[in-house]
Amino acid sequence: MNHFPHIEEFIKKLRYKRVLYYSIKNSIVIIATSVYLITFFCFLDYLLPLPIGIRFMYWGTVLFLVAGSLIRIVRFSQITGPEKIISELQARYSFFSDDLINAWCLGKKEEIKGVSAELIDAFIENVNRSISNIPVLEYLNIDKLTKTCRFLTVSLIISACICIVFFRNNVVRILYPSVSSEFIRSMRINPGSVNVPWGSDVEISVELLTPARYIPYVVIRTKKTSPVEYDMINTGEKFIYEVEHISTPNEYFIKWKGLRSQKYTLNPLFVPKLGDFKLKYFFPSYTGISYKEGSMLGEMEYLAGTRIEFSAVSNKLLKKAVLKNSWSSQTIPLKISGKNKVSGEFIVEKNGECWFELISDDAMVDSAPAHYQIKIKKDSIPEITILSPGQNLVVSQDSKVNLIYKVNDDFGVSRVMLIYRLTGKTKEDKILLRRFDAVLTDGIFEYQWDISGIKSNPGDTIEYFLEVFDNDTISGPKRSVSNTYELKIYSYEQEHAQIESELKDFRNELLKLLGDQTNLESKLSKLLADGQLPSVKEQAEMIQGQEKIKEDTGNLMQKISKLLSRMELDPYTNYQVFSEHQHIQKSLESLKQNQLSETVESLNDREFVSADNLMDEIISNLEHLNLIAEDVLQYQKMEDLINSSEKMSQMGESLAEGLKGKMSAEKAKELGEIVDKINEMMKEIQDLVQKMPQDLPEEFVNQPAVKKIDFNEMSSFSQGLKESLAKGDYENALRLAKELLGRAKSMLETFKNARGDVGFSSADSAFSEQMEKEYVELKSIITEQNEILKETNEIEKFRQELLMEKQKQLLSELSKKQKQLMEQTRGFTEKSKKAEPKDIGSSCMFYRDKLLPVMDKIYTELTLQKIDKSQEWLEEVIKQLDSLEKTLKDYKPIVSTHSVNLYEETVSETGKVKAGEQQILDVLKSPTEVEFQANVQDRLKGLSGRQGTLKSRTVNLDREVQKMSRSSALITPDISNNLRKAAHEMDNAQENLIKGKTDKSVINERQALEYLSQGDSGMQNSMGSQSQIMKQAGKPMAGFMQSGSQQGGGIMGIRSGVVVLPGLDEYTPPKEFREELLESLREKYPESYEKIIKEYYKELSK
Repeated sequence: MNHFPHIEEFIKKLRYKRVLYYSIKNSIVIIATSVYLITFFCFLDYLLPLPIGIRFMYWGTVLFLVAGSLIRIVRFSQITGPEKIISELQARYSFFSDDLINAWCLGKKEEIKGVSAELIDAFIENVNRSISNIPVLEYLNIDKLTKTCRFLTVSLIISACICIVFFRNNVVRILYPSVSSEFIRSMRINPGSVNVPWGSDVEISVELLTPARYIPYVVIRTKKTSPVEYDMINTGEKFIYEVEHISTPNEYFIKWKGLRSQKYTLNPLFVPKLGDFKLKYFFPSYTGISYKEGSMLGEMEYLAGTRIEFSAVSNKLLKKAVLKNSWSSQTIPLKISGKNKVSGEFIVEKNGECWFELISDDAMVDSAPAHYQIKIKKDSIPEITILSPGQNLVVSQDSKVNLIYKVNDDFGVSRVMLIYRLTGKTKEDKILLRRFDAVLTDGIFEYQWDISGIKSNPGDTIEYFLEVFDNDTISGPKRSVSNTYELKIYSYEQEHAQIESELKDFRNELLKLLGDQTNLESKLSKLLADGQLPSVKEQAEMIQGQEKIKEDTGNLMQKISKLLSRMELDPYTNYQVFSEHQHIQKSLESLKQNQLSETVESLNDREFVSADNLMDEIISNLEHLNLIAEDVLQYQKMEDLINSSEKMSQMGESLAEGLKGKMSAEKAKELGEIVDKINEMMKEIQDLVQKMPQDLPEEFVNQPAVKKIDFNEMSSFSQGLKESLAKGDYENALRLAKELLGRAKSMLETFKNARGDVGFSSADSAFSEQMEKEYVELKSIITEQNEILKETNEIEKFRQELLMEKQKQLLSELSKKQKQLMEQTRGFTEKSKKAEPKDIGSSCMFYRDKLLPVMDKIYTELTLQKIDKSQEWLEEVIKQLDSLEKTLKDYKPIVSTHSVNLYEETVSETGKVKAGEQQILDVLKSPTEVEFQANVQDRLKGLSGRQGTLKSRTVNLDREVQKMSRSSALITPDISNNLRKAAHEMDNAQENLIKGKTDKSVINERQALEYLSQGDSGMQNSMGSQSQIMKQAGKPMAGFMQSGSQQGGGIMGIRSGVVVLPGLDEYTPPKEFREELLESLREKYPESYEKIIKEYYKELSK
């Protein structure tokens, strides 16, 4: 029988529960210890973040405890066998005694010899019943375990709450020292693991999601470097660190509060880039520019509307490629060929930039693609400049203004307009000057603007400017205008008539001036002829009269000066007339400065003969000027007559042309007005020729052809023409107009032929030849006078040398004499001390002390032969000696008897010294005469003869010059005056040469040469003026277009002379200049300047 299974089963269960109890107890201890440790570690980590090694120490401790507990449990399980449990039960429960162990042992055996099986079974059964009474829980001490669990549970809950509330983050750090789950909750790390462009900079950033006082660090490692920890920069919102120029994979992780994030990788890959660009630029058609090729976008400025075709090669295989720009939202897909070649096109619309967005096969995208600047080249506003006239003008009503203008635009101009209006009117009129069909960027053009078609009156002003348009068809034509200028309409006919009237008044006043001078000269010459001199009263009257003539001459000068300023701007005054009046003014100025002033001086000095001669000269000159003024006025009238005839012929041509076209009432009225003007002009011509012939040159008006002109016939044609126009018989009117035009042209031809027989000295070649001849004579006289002066200077130099030798000898003798006089002065003054009274000696000694220092200075200068103040000192010494003589004479009555001889000797010696000093002074003052030897005297006689001959030639030249001055005012009186003065100086020089006074002769000869030079200058000026007259003969002083501006209703700021409007050719560089530029382009220069220099020369050669 076998009862053992009950005891065995009980012991097994009890052993199991005992081991379980032990395991639970150890587990509770381990858990409690772990919680307490984690609380402790969290507290430490809170105070000071624990490094990862310390945090792993927690887990090491826990693992150590667990391992130890497991070992104890295993060991406990091993040592807790049935025997140990039975022993403990028997020890704890006394009622078992040894029954339990015995029953357990008996139960293991099958049979026991000597013991009955029933007894054993009963015994075991009894023990089994006892086992059922054992309190297992009590045996296991469950109450103690329960109490311990309660305590630990409470403490664990408290610790857990503390950790959760205060050390939540720290718990994670302790529990998970190498796990990044805390990072996920606490921070955001960018960019993580990504592919980045090769060589780019990448910013690693850490954004804390919850406030913390700990700073994160980044640890980076590459294949070539060990891990390196870097500080991160706090920007306020996040912590950053920038990794520069990534060219190899970079592994990194974040350390924070002792924790580590997971590892991330920055993998550098090449981003897709485009290169090897090939571009074609197709410009807007209006520019006329053919396409251009390029190599890079943005390399130039583009016109709006330019189409750009391009192709490029990528460094990587491409999946997708598009072009974007900043001026529109449009995305332009690009064509991909060969996987890495792209092409496309776009049209430039606005300023901005474009860029390529490329996606490679490895999904790499360039996050910062190159942006190409697209700059719109502004289609500049066209420019236009009026080159000529380029200023305000004064013009006549029928002028033709030649406009020269320059246009330029960067891409071409389309048309040019002339805009004008009359002042006071708001309406503007326009004239199309030129339209450009082909592309033209710059050029110079001209247009002849006939303003006779504008209905204007004298005093009106025409404002005008030019307007230019470019050919921009994209944004619309742009325009600009030139400066605005004015044309002041002026009546030159009225001004010319006024000038002629005032010239006539001037001539009358000049004639009156001649009369006044003649009357004054008659009074003086009559008195002189009767052998009388004017009384003081008569002298005063003559001076007053001469001053009045001088004043009137000045007034006439001012008047002719003002007239000359106006004549200079008169198109109807020719150059000869102007020049003659200009020289009349100069002649009057010469008379006023020379003869008139000298006459007044002579009258004041009562040199009446000289004054009379000067008056004769003045009268002669005024007679010449009056005759010249009359001839010039007649010549001007003749020119006016021819100008009127010329204008009448032109009007006849206009009339005939007008009658050929289609007629209208307005046109017929205009033609009728032309006929009236022709009739008026014809009457003026007829009156001048037939009724006032004295106003014309005699040789002109007396020409047979002039006398045969039939003015009545011409008047009948004109009258019939007017009647035909009134009746509307235009065919007959045309016939009569042609007849009238033929007669007018014939009359003009007659007048021109007659003018050829009218002489005008200043424009005559014979006069020019005569002037040249006399000028050659004057130059010859000047040359001869220079030779005479040169030889006279040589003799004068020789005389100076002789004089110096003689003066040296003389000064040496005077020095000796001065020394004797000084000794003589010392001697008699010393002896005077013995004379009675003593005052005689005192006075002599007083004067001696004053005399001897001065006498010594005289002696010094004489000895050194350097005379400077000797004459002044000698006069002082003589004065002192004279005072001494007077003083001594005052002592004569009181001289003692025994001192009489000494006194008289003193007086005598004083007189001798005085006489000696006077002799020295007289010698110094008197000129030193030098006697020439016979050969030198012969030379002087020869020079005197030559000087006399030259004087005669100068007098003859003066006569010829005076003859010429009667023909033209070009020969001014100052020329003759200088020649006469030169002849006078030559006469004096001749006389001084005979006397051997070469010093005075040199002065005379130099003065004569000065006067001759002044005459030469005058002759040159006259010849220059005559040459200019020959060149300008018959030409008007001014044109009908003159510079000026309107101010206050008058013409102000008019520039002298005609405004010569240049032609188009004058604005184009000559061929030689262009060739020189081309040659310059062939020269070597730095390559960097090649484009600049070529553009520069290009502009110059335009």
